[in-house]
Amino acid sequence: MAAVHDTIVAGAFQGWTPGFYDKNDRYYVPSKDVDVSKFKDFSLRSHDPMLGMTVYDQGALNSCVANANALAYWYELRKATNKTLEVDGPSRFFLWWNALEGDLTDGYAKRGPLQNTGTWNRHAMKILNRIGVCSDAMQHYPPSPAQTKMTKDQYSKFIQDTLAQKPEDKCYDQAETHKIGAYFRLDADRAIDTGRQSRSVDEMNAVGEICLDNVKRCLLDEHPVVLAFRFYWESIPWDKSTGEIWSLPNLWAGKDGQPPLVQSRHTPPAQNHGGHAVIAIGYDDKIQRILCQNSWGSGTRSFPSKGGLFWMPYDWVKDFAATNDFWTCRLEDSDNFKSMSEEEINQRVQNKIKEMTGH
Repeated sequence: MAAVHDTIVAGAFQGWTPGFYDKNDRYYVPSKDVDVSKFKDFSLRSHDPMLGMTVYDQGALNSCVANANALAYWYELRKATNKTLEVDGPSRFFLWWNALEGDLTDGYAKRGPLQNTGTWNRHAMKILNRIGVCSDAMQHYPPSPAQTKMTKDQYSKFIQDTLAQKPEDKCYDQAETHKIGAYFRLDADRAIDTGRQSRSVDEMNAVGEICLDNVKRCLLDEHPVVLAFRFYWESIPWDKSTGEIWSLPNLWAGKDGQPPLVQSRHTPPAQNHGGHAVIAIGYDDKIQRILCQNSWGSGTRSFPSKGGLFWMPYDWVKDFAATNDFWTCRLEDSDNFKSMSEEEINQRVQNKIKEMTGH
């Protein structure tokens, strides 16, 4: 049966910025105890029902990074301690505000007053590690335009005024006791200034396969993965052939006799329509897709897909340009958490090329 498509304007939900290379990044090393071949599908919701009850709606704010990272932290907190950080969980606004503030103080970032703009996943993870996060009850997320009944201009000024106010000291006091101990990047070779333009197609394909394998192993180890994807359209042409949970379309396969939107792999969008951060919570080999939890509400007019979820084809995960910035966090650091050097990463890529091509 042919797929039916609905559209959602991409520009209304931007909020992710591609992260730069950082020599201090720790790279994810999968557990050798996890055997991906034994699990053809998996979902963290089956292990934590609360996850399905925690569907964020970022509203009109470009705060998807804070939403995704807050949800990842809250899952880790419940999993490790059975604590919930009060009823409403971590403060997404506190995390967003401090991540934006971090953008202004890092040497390679813009400077000026905080704006309703996006940030990158590393900064959110860094805030969770160094500053922590208070509860939403202590630092509320701003109401939506519909809730305030303000005009567009009035709401923009309201958000600007809200961003101009640093969270109170009591928020930082509480955040001190709610931190992560470690965070790791799963797509080590995809930072935007690591020379990817000079990589061969074989190398990019190998990095993509490694990234997908990392995501699946991390999920099977019962840890979510924060990631980001780019918009290739002004309006997202959702593929509804997957049922109540919609799917991003396959960029590299035409539909109904139409040519594909993207002619070749690892090709960035022709125009910059922004990007969006989400959290991966499962996968299904049968339909070749990662299960992602969004921050656009559940069953809303803007995002009717069931449970605030959507599917992302494996080919998206494996593509250098379509996705980026994959991270996972842990509440406690440990000597058992190994990382990889750049030399080890490059060797792993070369080994994967040999495995895929036979030479």
